[in-house]
Amino acid sequence: MYAGHARITHRFVPEADAVIFVLESGQPVVEEDLKFIEQIMTVTRNIFFVQTKIDRYNKEDWQNVRRRSQEILAQRFKGRLDDTRVWPVSSANLRKAASADEKTREAYLMVKPVQRAGDRATGVPNPHCGLGTGRRGDGRGRPVLRSER
Repeated sequence: MYAGHARITHRFVPEADAVIFVLESGQPVVEEDLKFIEQIMTVTRNIFFVQTKIDRYNKEDWQNVRRRSQEILAQRFKGRLDDTRVWPVSSANLRKAASADEKTREAYLMVKPVQRAGDRATGVPNPHCGLGTGRRGDGRGRPVLRSER
């Protein structure tokens, strides 16, 4: 994780209902990430894992990295996380989605899985978006954060 991102992320995580944790496609989740996830879990178990840059690797390679990351997360956190799936993300797919029909766009952008994760994280079903500002029992909106390494 870049030092600047780390400072910002550490400052806002205590206010988060959920966190989007970004992994790259070049290697599975690493020990530094796992330690940071442990810290995040003291605040929330709602961590949504995404794997970026899948368009820069051949499909078999990024899928193997994704599969291995999911195995590591499941093994390390043994049911302590609500979900250890890693969702693939591609800027190339985002560009394709921009010019696609609604059903295809939703498939490219994984609208339904993201929406379900957001609903689970915030406890508030939102038919218009996935992750955003949630509400806790104290009535305060708390930000959903993403962490990039």
